[in-house]
Amino acid sequence: LIGIPVLTGATMRLPLGVLTDKYGGRTVLTVTMLLSALPMYLLSHADHYWEFLLASLGFGLTGAIFAAGVAYVSMWYPKEKQGLVLGIFGVGNAGVAITAFGAPLVLTVLSGDGATADGWRTLPKLYAAALIVTAVLFFLLTESRRSIDSQGVSMGRRLQPLRDIRVWRFGLYY
Repeated sequence: LIGIPVLTGATMRLPLGVLTDKYGGRTVLTVTMLLSALPMYLLSHADHYWEFLLASLGFGLTGAIFAAGVAYVSMWYPKEKQGLVLGIFGVGNAGVAITAFGAPLVLTVLSGDGATADGWRTLPKLYAAALIVTAVLFFLLTESRRSIDSQGVSMGRRLQPLRDIRVWRFGLYY
């Protein structure tokens, strides 16, 4: 169950990157956050292994947002500043570490230090609400921008880098 969201995130990065090139990061990021909120919320109602599995598959989409974000952020800055900007964007991965350390503390509070066994069910609801609020704010406070170079590019051309063994090698390392 722990690895399933990672698997979804890893396998969905390429499709989300392609969709970002085609439709723009603002749209793809907003839709992905909203889609991820549903399985996150449904996790709070899961009682069986298969329900946890399906919810994990769904909210694993949040891990793929990174690919859309990189494509979106890099379009706003000239090439000589992209390393710095993408580095700053990458700091957003700190959210995973904050969750790893902070969620157990929040769960302790929500469960009354173990007195209420179902207290954990509030946390996925809070995360789902945070995803929805973030998606709405992102959509309202950002602008659409697509790469001029990517407009009118065929799917075959978009997938052409997959012919290079180095792409697969780096993906495997990742």
